[in-house]
Amino acid sequence: MTFRPDLQGLRALAVILVVLAHAGVPGIAGGFVGVDVFFVLSGYLISALLVAEHARNGRIAMARFYARRLRRLLPALLAMMTLTTAAAAWLLSREEARTMLASTPFAASWTSNLFFALRTLDYFDELGARDLFLHTWSLGVEEQFYLIWPPLLAGVLWLSTRGVRALTALAALTLVGMLACVLWTHLAPIQAFYQMPARIWQFSLGATICLAIDRGTVRLNRTASLLALGCGLTLVLVSAISLDTATPYPGIHALAPSLGAAAIIAGGITATRNPLADVRLVWIGDRSYSIYLWHWPVLTFGAALGFDHSAAETAALLLLTLLLAMLTYRLIELPFWKGHLSHFAPRPVMLTGLLAITIAFAGSLHALWAPSSGERSKRDPELDIRLDMPVIYRMGCDSWISSAELSPCVFGEREASRTVVFIGDSIGAQWFSAFPALFPPPQWRVVVLTKSACPIVDEDIFYKRIGGIFEICSRWRADAIDAIVAQQPEAVIIGSGNGSALDARQWIEGSRRILARLSPHVGQILVLAGTPHLGMDGPGCLARAREQEHFPLIEACRGKPSSEKAARIAGHLREAARGLPNVVVFDPAPLVCPDGRCSAITAHGVPVFRDNQHLTDRFVRASAAPLRAALESVMALD
Repeated sequence: MTFRPDLQGLRALAVILVVLAHAGVPGIAGGFVGVDVFFVLSGYLISALLVAEHARNGRIAMARFYARRLRRLLPALLAMMTLTTAAAAWLLSREEARTMLASTPFAASWTSNLFFALRTLDYFDELGARDLFLHTWSLGVEEQFYLIWPPLLAGVLWLSTRGVRALTALAALTLVGMLACVLWTHLAPIQAFYQMPARIWQFSLGATICLAIDRGTVRLNRTASLLALGCGLTLVLVSAISLDTATPYPGIHALAPSLGAAAIIAGGITATRNPLADVRLVWIGDRSYSIYLWHWPVLTFGAALGFDHSAAETAALLLLTLLLAMLTYRLIELPFWKGHLSHFAPRPVMLTGLLAITIAFAGSLHALWAPSSGERSKRDPELDIRLDMPVIYRMGCDSWISSAELSPCVFGEREASRTVVFIGDSIGAQWFSAFPALFPPPQWRVVVLTKSACPIVDEDIFYKRIGGIFEICSRWRADAIDAIVAQQPEAVIIGSGNGSALDARQWIEGSRRILARLSPHVGQILVLAGTPHLGMDGPGCLARAREQEHFPLIEACRGKPSSEKAARIAGHLREAARGLPNVVVFDPAPLVCPDGRCSAITAHGVPVFRDNQHLTDRFVRASAAPLRAALESVMALD
């Protein structure tokens, strides 16, 4: 197969999009489509090698193919995982490392995509963002494709000698696979994202282009090549700019970047002055595998260690990624790929590779889950902080995604003369233990209506954990508002987080519709704005600081909020409440993050956050009196 520098440039484009999206660079939230480009390109390149071998020898040497894949991919992967695991042991707390390395044995065996799919862990969710090897899901998809593709392609080529057109068979596989992916994304989006069968159409699309070129079906003149190249680049770049983490994916939205990649590959055959053949892009493309391997652990360590997401710190992390990639490419990739370690026979390579995978799998399982001496005999303070939640979560007051049925929890005396109803998600419900200080018994009864991840905004919510519209939330919220209107309580507390992907208009108008509906039927309404997000995992940082004896803890785990989103949304809520005299909007940010800086622990030793956004119940109880004092000046609490 003739070397095409433009395809190395396409690798560079794909990895640049992925890295910039993961680094949070504004305007490229959809850079994850770079993975789709990789899938199409892999399908093309692997099929080109196999088709050429079949043309030369009349067959495909399976053992040689698998040995080449092992030599090409496994050494760099295991090197990255070994160094990342060592860094986690050094930089993170024990429990934090165990959590963030949970996928290690599966990443080492190219099955992490199955691990994440079975855990129903969303690639875009903050829980997922803490796994150091989350990015290896795409390597699992590729390796599982490589496992089945040589015999499948050999079968297609054999059928072509019996009168069945191979190109037609591949095109049919691509079409059927794409339609299945769209349906799968609708029915089970998380599964469709991670599972190889939902992605096989992208590989077969690349293979279809390969066979069309090989059989002479695609013959583009210079003008057509430039047009295909331009359209392909446009499709990929527009997808990277227009899509975001709230887009149901892959599904139909994966079609544009995939077709774009196919057009770039086809158009680059005869195009002159191809921008992707630029020597700088080729240089990055040569190192794209190592760049991809390293970028996620580096960025994840940065987030765990409290980097403040500034442009300078992000640039430093990306520079470190590039440095590690250069070393990995020079010292590991090249020797096994083209150097003195590339000449071993296929069978020893396969046996050695399988042995390395087995050892890595078993060793990481043991390291992760075997308790150390005496480790389980004492309570873990980090775990205690993570579990420090209000009592309502032990009482089944929150049905989350399982049901739209209202399940109110009632606190206080039945004979209480006044009622306050709380309605909100987990960010609002975290303040539950402060409610008695605001609306004290015995005259007040508290009714709790809560559903996690369901903000009290009259808009459809795209919930990343389920990969679609949170319809249960919409039904539950409407029924809850109707119930409050029917009850006509003396007071209502509304509390929502800032995590939903709503724009300013949706926040203002959606909140306004809720408040306008409630306002005539209740005495007063308190809207608690969402709390700022800590720029790190609070319990993990505290555990790490204690183990490494970084004192005082308040300084070791302190920084600016991870974004200004909380302040913006508080402003939207105030705008929504304008003109409604019985509505008060309160922003708790000064209580949680005094002077604009958030800490994982107070000066009095009270942990503040049980992750990076939810408050501990201890902190809420300690803040009840200051919260009441702040509210007394703006609303009647007696």
